[in-house]
Amino acid sequence: GILGLASLLGAVAEKAEEPQATAVAEAGSGSSLLPSRDCRGYDEEWGLCTDLPPCETCQPIDCKFGQWEDWYGGEGCTGLVWRQRAIKKSNNECGKPCHGPKITSQQRIPKDCVIELQDCKFSEWKDWNECKQATDQRYREREVVQEPINGGKPCGGETKQTTPCGTAAPPVDCNFETWSPWLDCSETCGYGRNRRTRGIANPSAHGGKPCSGPLLESQKCKVKDCPKQDCELGDWTGWSTCDSGETQSYRMRKMLKAPTGDGKRCTDPLKQTRGCPLPVPADCTISEWGEWSACDKECDGGQQFRRRVLRDPPMNGGACPTQVLQETKSCNTMQCDESKTDCQLGDWESWTPCTAKCGKGTKERARKITSPSSGGKGCSGALSEILPCVEKECSKVDCKWSEWYDWSACTCTCGGGTRHRTRVVAVAPKGGGAACEAKSKSEAGVCNTQTCETKCTDAEWADWGAWSTCSATCKSGYRSRSREVARDPSSCGKPVSGIGEQYVTCDWLPACVSDHDCQLSNWAEWSSCSCTCFGIRERNRFISVFAAGNGKPCSNDTLQEITPCNPGPGEEVSSECGKKDEVDCVLSDWSAWTKCTRTCGSGQSSRSRVVLQEPQAGGKPCSGVLTVLKSCNSDPCEMPVCLDCIWGEWSDWGACTKCGGQRWRHRSIQQLPNDCPTAKMCPMESAKEVSNCTSHCQEHAYCRWSDWSDSNGCDSGCGPGVESISRSLGYTKDKQVGPSLLFKGPLQAVCAGTQTTLKKCHRKSCTPECVPKDCEFSDWSDWAAPTCQGLCERTRTMDQNNECGVPCSGTLLETKTCPVECNQAVDCQLSSWTPWTRCLTPNGQKIRHRTIEREPENGGEGCHGKLRETKACVTTEEPDCKLSTWSDWSVCPHSCGGSIHERSRTIVQYAAGAGELCEGTLKEMGPCNTKPCPVESVDCKYEEWEDWSSCGKENQRYRQRHFATSAKGNGVPCRGNLEETETCLDEVADCVMSAWSKWNACDKTCNGGQQQRHRQIHTYPKNGGKVCEEAMAETRGCNKSPCEPTDCKVSEWADWSDCSSSCGPGQVRRSREIVQNREPGGNGCDEPLEETKACPAVHKCNHMVDCTWQDWSEWSGCTCSCEGGQRTRSRRIRDAPQNGGQPCEPKEKEQVEPCNTQPCAKEDCVDGEWDEWQDWSECSATCGGGVARRNRKIGKMANYCGKAVAGKDRDVKFCNVEVDCEKPRDCIFGEWGSWTGCTASCNGIMRRSRRIKVYGRGEGSYCIGPMAQTSPCHPGPGEKPPQECAEAEAIDCELSDWTTW
Repeated sequence: GILGLASLLGAVAEKAEEPQATAVAEAGSGSSLLPSRDCRGYDEEWGLCTDLPPCETCQPIDCKFGQWEDWYGGEGCTGLVWRQRAIKKSNNECGKPCHGPKITSQQRIPKDCVIELQDCKFSEWKDWNECKQATDQRYREREVVQEPINGGKPCGGETKQTTPCGTAAPPVDCNFETWSPWLDCSETCGYGRNRRTRGIANPSAHGGKPCSGPLLESQKCKVKDCPKQDCELGDWTGWSTCDSGETQSYRMRKMLKAPTGDGKRCTDPLKQTRGCPLPVPADCTISEWGEWSACDKECDGGQQFRRRVLRDPPMNGGACPTQVLQETKSCNTMQCDESKTDCQLGDWESWTPCTAKCGKGTKERARKITSPSSGGKGCSGALSEILPCVEKECSKVDCKWSEWYDWSACTCTCGGGTRHRTRVVAVAPKGGGAACEAKSKSEAGVCNTQTCETKCTDAEWADWGAWSTCSATCKSGYRSRSREVARDPSSCGKPVSGIGEQYVTCDWLPACVSDHDCQLSNWAEWSSCSCTCFGIRERNRFISVFAAGNGKPCSNDTLQEITPCNPGPGEEVSSECGKKDEVDCVLSDWSAWTKCTRTCGSGQSSRSRVVLQEPQAGGKPCSGVLTVLKSCNSDPCEMPVCLDCIWGEWSDWGACTKCGGQRWRHRSIQQLPNDCPTAKMCPMESAKEVSNCTSHCQEHAYCRWSDWSDSNGCDSGCGPGVESISRSLGYTKDKQVGPSLLFKGPLQAVCAGTQTTLKKCHRKSCTPECVPKDCEFSDWSDWAAPTCQGLCERTRTMDQNNECGVPCSGTLLETKTCPVECNQAVDCQLSSWTPWTRCLTPNGQKIRHRTIEREPENGGEGCHGKLRETKACVTTEEPDCKLSTWSDWSVCPHSCGGSIHERSRTIVQYAAGAGELCEGTLKEMGPCNTKPCPVESVDCKYEEWEDWSSCGKENQRYRQRHFATSAKGNGVPCRGNLEETETCLDEVADCVMSAWSKWNACDKTCNGGQQQRHRQIHTYPKNGGKVCEEAMAETRGCNKSPCEPTDCKVSEWADWSDCSSSCGPGQVRRSREIVQNREPGGNGCDEPLEETKACPAVHKCNHMVDCTWQDWSEWSGCTCSCEGGQRTRSRRIRDAPQNGGQPCEPKEKEQVEPCNTQPCAKEDCVDGEWDEWQDWSECSATCGGGVARRNRKIGKMANYCGKAVAGKDRDVKFCNVEVDCEKPRDCIFGEWGSWTGCTASCNGIMRRSRRIKVYGRGEGSYCIGPMAQTSPCHPGPGEKPPQECAEAEAIDCELSDWTTW
């Protein structure tokens, strides 16, 4: 602390005469020293010069500071004294405001300090600033000039005040603009109307009179007489088409020219209707199946799809049975590895005869496994399936059992398995036929009891992968390649042996860097002496160039030195220093060595010490170094030994290298593959990563392989296994050349990698001695409810035997006779699937089955689907393809009369490995609400004609009528006119105007606003009738009472600041600001804006505390709202130095700068202005589009006649819209659907549509084009009209305007 103080004293001594010598500070609390007190300064008061003549032109008078006063203060142990200056001359409205410090400090430490209690002190209030606008506020301030010391009383009270100034503005009356010229006459011949308008030029303000009078006038006008004109009507349009559900057809025409003068009058209809023909029932039609899509895999089993679409929906009661619209099937099921063979299913056998010779029955077909898998995929699919059938209808039929179906495939290919067979009621009793005899329906039997033989398969390496790119661009780079285990060994096969990675250097690359030693800078100048008597001084240097390549690092070199001064070595003691007791200089103990700059490869570490006691009165001075360096961590940087095949977590980033500015982090393999036959070797991934960092030195090292690790040994497992040894790349200082050296290069070059060598382990077989487990039947289930065949059923299941156990043989489903009466249709039901049979070998098959639980009865639907199915046994669980559940049927479009609805499902999980592939329907449609709609025959009826409209300017009037009841069923449609027109008689008509509208809302709530009303002409005058009044819109004043004036408003108090002292008594402060100036007549703010109070002592001050400054306060309000004002800001000393702490650094304490330098308006009006927008906030989303926000505050308030700010104080924008959260995807249209049926047998249209199959995303392209199309039919394009179509006038098709998007 003393040494730093001496340095500061020297710096201040050189700059003591500079006026900008840094900002003011305030003595801190808790000092054990009592300063002398010094009261200096002066007070000023300013007023207006009332006897000066008015200024026609502004002569600039700039603001000027007065002379600096003498230094004062020096209280406490802050080590500072103060001086201040006042503003000698203020600027006028066109002069420059002052800019610079008002209070500065310099360092001066009292020689003697005595403990003394000292209270907190406020300065005197400064003068009020001048007012320039009627609605401005003026301010004055004071500050704490002395903090409490040693338990003195703290300050409490206001530190900044404000009060209003100025008077109200004069009233302004409203006045109109001049009338615009009359517009052109509305008619080019005969009588018409024209208009003129005017607006409000200046609205009333400050209690002035509002405007009252017309804003729009209209008058009668005539350009010339009109010539004679006959009524002229356009041609009829074609009859509208009769779409589905339409009962009426229409045609229209328009009046092209109205009659004038003695011309022929219009008396003909403009719209007519006629009935549509009754619709003809039409069944739905389905398109042909599309081609199967390409298989999504070339081998190992994929999926392909095909679909068809509804070409024409059923119409007018037509039929549409259930249809499949989309389906999937497996494809390319052959193995990718040709050395493996898949399980093969045989062809389907022929369907069995229908179980019922009359009525509804079922038929079955089956297939078998013709070839088991050998290392490939197992079979997956149905082994038998069932469909309903009907040979013919029958009357009285006796019950008849079917023969036993063939035995299923055996659950095991060797070692003893089970097989199943079933039979069903082939013919159910009908029409009083004989009931069924009770028999068993399913049974199990023993099969394939021969012993199993095992085929051994050795593991094999895959081919070497491609060489990687070089790890560096200079001589120290290397590249690598790796290989994987292509095939794992079977339980008795041989594992692979050898290395899985190879590394070679890139010898063709250029050299990297040259070698150079560490270099130190020159010594800096000696510092100023710390004391005038018996002081010390110091000098420093630093490392200018760090070592690179094989250069020498800096070691045991001095970076800081100290020496005595006043007197120096060999000098005599000055008489001014006098005689004092000799005190020797004392150095602290050495600090601990700092953390090495590198964790390996040779870094730098340092330690330091400080002067605890300066020598005094000729005491022995300190000598020696204060900071020393040493090299550290010279061991080579090596990667950890890789032992396992599971990659570990990344380590923290290492220290920056000395050469090139790089750092790295690494991870290691934690676990090698175990003895599992399907275990995978370690994936080829990075073991080390490199990133850039800042460095100023370089060093070369040798990248070499570590010694091979000890073998991890063979565990006590079974079957084929491996033991491994590994080694890793890393830097070392070892310069020896040999096979382990990969390259020599700078430390920033990448030197990372691992090699692992595998050897075969000799272990016992994994096949344990077989302990017999016999097959066991479960208990019988309860008897099920009787069927209409007169039978009840019950079932039981099997717990499968192992390879040396005894298989089951016996009945699985049996029946008994049960009396029952049936006459209601019952659908066939299938039982639940039995559990999958046990897998005895890894390459075997497992089977499950189900049976017909209930035959269809009394005309019920027959069963269809799989009865037996198989899938492969796999040692690792590989997912099957899974279909989602069916969606709900879509809503039927019609509640009766028959329609169609759809349901669908999707593949939610694709098969992997030996998983079962999906087969079946993905989308289907079916009929719904087929019950006929109630038909009610109703004749079409008209409503009465509406009243004739008034005569328009074309001298025509119109009337319409509508349908009271539309035709239904076989009712008679309407035929006749729907709209008519006729020419009005030449009768006298007076002008008829509407009543005035209500006055609209006043545009002001007080201080005089405006409101308007209007009217319109209902009937124009004709044939000499009474003319219309001119006024069409008018305005008047409203809400003339004065407004409640807007008062000045201040913000809420900000939070109290932190305590000014970290120990002992201190001060806290808070502030607020004016957020709205008053309007004329409003109350100004007359209250404090800043205040301070004491904060409780947290703890006593008994430890060393360095002096710290507070941050600058916020700028005060501007003294003027225009033409140049001034604002100030200040800061104080937060903590005074205590117990030998560092003294305060000289800084500026109070600053002044110009503000609101814009010129004032001639009318003394000041418009409000916004501050600059703050920076945009971070985007709410990193991709896919988010929002960012920014705010702004009012920088300058409008005065009483200025314009308030307009616009938002918050702004929002989109961001990261161009950043995609997902990969780009192009939009793809689906195929066009089939054309619908023609809407008419002659001159109709047909339609087709398509959908978007894949929607575009991100940066992908989006679909642009039609979604629906129409085409003519009967005849089509280029065809001749059908013979039954009579020739008619050609009418082109017309399309309406596009709807809005």
